[in-house]
Parts: sequence; structure tokens; C-alpha cells
Amino acid sequence: MQPIGQCTLATPSQATGFASVYRVKVSFPQSWGGDTEWSMIGCDLASQGIIALIGRDVLSGCVLIFNGPGRYFTLTF
Repeated sequence: MQPIGQCTLATPSQATGFASVYRVKVSFPQSWGGDTEWSMIGCDLASQGIIALIGRDVLSGCVLIFNGPGRYFTLTF
């Protein structure tokens, strides 16, 4: 993927630095709004066991239900 820019980023695993920004297309069932394009930041969080983080900018437009004991979540738009 080709980055579309850079931003300043600080995470628990690294000092403040720069991260690449990518334009991505996310597909949901049509009943959830269909395809959506977002700007995403790329950084390596694998050492913390994290595959992806969903930011507050995305969560502000949906309802997130997290069931810890059941080990699943539901995200609705």
C-alpha cells in the first residue's frame, strides 16, 4: 500500500514519532452502510498482541457491545 501522508503518533510501545497514513476501503453488509472509506494510521502493535485498534472517530458513529466472558463483540452502525 502507498501511504497518502504522515502524522505524529505516540504509543506505549514506542516514543513519539511519525506514522504513515493510508486510505482504506472497509466493506460492511449493505444493511450496515455498505462500503466506507477511511484514513488509517499504520503502526506495529503486534508485540502487544494487537492486530488493529478502532478509534473513537469510528466508534462515535456506532454502538459497540463487548462481551468479555463470551469473547465476542458486536458493532452496529
